[in-house]
Amino acid sequence: VFVAACANEYMPQEPENLIPEDKFIEMIVDIHIADAVLSNEQMHDVNLADTTKSYYNFVFNKHQVSRYDFNENMKYYTAQTARFEKMYASVIDKLEVKAAEATEKAKEKK
Repeated sequence: VFVAACANEYMPQEPENLIPEDKFIEMIVDIHIADAVLSNEQMHDVNLADTTKSYYNFVFNKHQVSRYDFNENMKYYTAQTARFEKMYASVIDKLEVKAAEATEKAKEKK
């Protein structure tokens, strides 16, 4: 409750380059996918710092959004707790669909 109250007291201004919710959700989905790949690569002793930067830059370039704009939008959306919770529920739904699709493709290859 305290965290939610603090979040409501600090409300950053809308970013100059506001990323629409649907696009921001897709970016978060892509970042989670990149994180999953990075987690797997970490087990293989890959140079994680360079690889992480490369994967994240790929996501930013794919969506034509700078890291700065992404971070400013993250501050803006996360300060609106209820709104961000709904957005994140969409992220989870999309990730579950992608996981199911990947599982189905893997079954087809066998």
